[in-house]
Amino acid sequence: METPPLLSPRLDVAVVCPTSAVGGAERWLLRLLDATDRLDVRAVVMGDEGPLHREWRRRGVPVVTVPTGRGTAAVVRAARSLRRVLSDLDADVVLANGVRAAVAAAPSALLDGRALVWAKHDHAVDGPTTRLLARACTEIVAPSTTVGRAGTGREPAVVAPPLSAGTPLHRGAARAELARLASAHGRPIPRDALLAVAVGSLIPLKGLSDGVDAVAATTGWHLAVIGEDHPDAPGLGASLGARADEAGAGGRVHVLGAVPEAARLMAGADALLQLTRPAGPGPGREGYGMAVLEAAAGGTAVVCTPCPAADALLEAGASTGVTQVPPGDVGAVARALDALAPARPLVEGEGEGEAAGRGDGPARAAGDAARGAASHHPSAAVLADTLASALAVAAGRAGAGVPVRGAPAVSVVAPLFTEGPHVGALVRSVAAHLRPGDELLAVDDASPDDTAEQVLAAAAATSADVALVRRTSNGGVGAARNSGVERARHELVVFADAGTHPAPGWLDAMRAAGAATPAPGLLTGRYAISRRGPWEAAVAAACYPDPRPRRSAGPWRRAWHAVFGLRVAADSPAGRSLAITRTAWTRIGGFDDRRRAAEDVDAAHAVRGAGLGCVLVSDASVTWDQAPTWRGTAAMYRHYGRGDAQAHHGRAVARDVVRAAAYLVGPALALLPGPAAGLRRVLVGCGAAAYVSVPVARSLEDAPRGGAALRTAALVPCAMAVKDLAKAAGALEVLVRRVLDRDGT
Repeated sequence: METPPLLSPRLDVAVVCPTSAVGGAERWLLRLLDATDRLDVRAVVMGDEGPLHREWRRRGVPVVTVPTGRGTAAVVRAARSLRRVLSDLDADVVLANGVRAAVAAAPSALLDGRALVWAKHDHAVDGPTTRLLARACTEIVAPSTTVGRAGTGREPAVVAPPLSAGTPLHRGAARAELARLASAHGRPIPRDALLAVAVGSLIPLKGLSDGVDAVAATTGWHLAVIGEDHPDAPGLGASLGARADEAGAGGRVHVLGAVPEAARLMAGADALLQLTRPAGPGPGREGYGMAVLEAAAGGTAVVCTPCPAADALLEAGASTGVTQVPPGDVGAVARALDALAPARPLVEGEGEGEAAGRGDGPARAAGDAARGAASHHPSAAVLADTLASALAVAAGRAGAGVPVRGAPAVSVVAPLFTEGPHVGALVRSVAAHLRPGDELLAVDDASPDDTAEQVLAAAAATSADVALVRRTSNGGVGAARNSGVERARHELVVFADAGTHPAPGWLDAMRAAGAATPAPGLLTGRYAISRRGPWEAAVAAACYPDPRPRRSAGPWRRAWHAVFGLRVAADSPAGRSLAITRTAWTRIGGFDDRRRAAEDVDAAHAVRGAGLGCVLVSDASVTWDQAPTWRGTAAMYRHYGRGDAQAHHGRAVARDVVRAAAYLVGPALALLPGPAAGLRRVLVGCGAAAYVSVPVARSLEDAPRGGAALRTAALVPCAMAVKDLAKAAGALEVLVRRVLDRDGT
């Protein structure tokens, strides 16, 4: 079968694992990664060589080992080594698979600007530490909403554990294998015995001692414990055998040790016992209960303490297949097992070739009900796609790796006003990105020049689906966008402003992000600014967000961008590279056609407020030709300042006014005589240097070396002054007019 091409390069993921053991969290991760081809994975394992290393290598995944001792101090020390490793890998996003991995990876995320996704599997550390850790993470994924929210105060991306990709053994074969394993450990299981299994790491939290006591209190039930001793509880397996001997059930408790792919053997048991019991300082709750899901899928009845997996099965209709018991209530467990026992004993030969002990009794009926409920569990491919989408959104590359086949057609809308000289180039460049079924709608906002005629001429020269939409009166860019969306045939509408030059893959990246699950409401692409001379290079460095990945900037530069409103964010788009779904556009009532500027940012905030989601699509990149002169730059920013004030963007207006005031107050403070004049001059100078430091550094990095770089750097303060003063002038113009209108003047 031919592998479909990708719309954008696959996402580069560095996975950090806190241990080299293979437990539930590791099985969750490995099964998901096996079910998707959207990710390029490299693994980092904290600890010594172990089973997890073999699993990664078997899959052809490069793996790096970071030696780590036990305890919090060892994890903190390992964070330094891990930061160096992650810097060398330079992945799009880091996935920390568990709390220890997240603690170790958090310094790299904070200091190096790396996107960090924490896979929170359980309630082990819910509390103040968890909330602090959550703030260092870009995103949290969890097996259930309850686990993700606990201690973090954040809404997680829910990715339930997938079922094993292996084919479960037939009931008779599974029972025979369990009997063989028990015999190998010196305690055989009688053919006619009722058999319960308990699966998982041997730790006190799993409530295995309760299972032993409950089996001892029943007649005819045996218990097979599958799992190996955990480093935190050495010797627990042996103690379970001793406990069974003391309770008089020594011959009926079988500690089998680790069994690869134990899920394949679930069908050989009559019941699963998963009995989480609080132990130690943690909350003592099960994060999900993967064994519960696996047992149900194999047609095995479940007796468990409350957990998300059991809740999901009960919601799906497994009321007779899942019995929940209170933690620590051995009597309730014993009664649940007795209820699953057949009303009569088996006779010789009954159930031959199948799991003896089931017959046609309650355990078989309960197992069938559990299997029916488990059949509604999402497939591994669906769950893996959810994880891949969460990682891609966190990395700012929504839609990365989505296959081209099956991705829907899109509509492209180009709002135009007096753009006659530039229309031909825009139509040609956008048409080159269209696929069969796509369309380009050029909306002429009642231009007084030949914009409409130029659109028609360019459309006639291409075979792409290009149409002209004429407006009879000028309404501004928001109204033009609305006119285009109204005529669009497709759900996803992508916008292309005049003067933009799409990079290769621009439209396909938007298409991919729109096809991802869950579908976002608004998509923000990246844009670079033309640099056709020293002035444009200075403006690009001083006045626009840096289009490079966030991890390429240090803490100071990221803080500077955040403080001065130049950070790249999904809910702060520019119409130069922007898309919206018709569903989201309808929900928010369209773009505000009363606005002459910043209508795109208003729409993004409205979409996010409606809960439809905004995502960053870094692969959807364009270059935009900015105004080539300082007068053009001033006119543009004055227009933006008016837009902020018209939209009542109080924070943006206040920031603009404060910046403009600084140009007057700063020199006055420096020149004012007095005893502290020297100190004031130093403070003003330091403030000015800090303000221009990042743009000057950017200009020196981006411009060719030599005189051009120095000329660009020298123009940076001028570019910043033009922007700041022009925006403040535009905002004050609206504010003054508003006050005068209110007074009736």
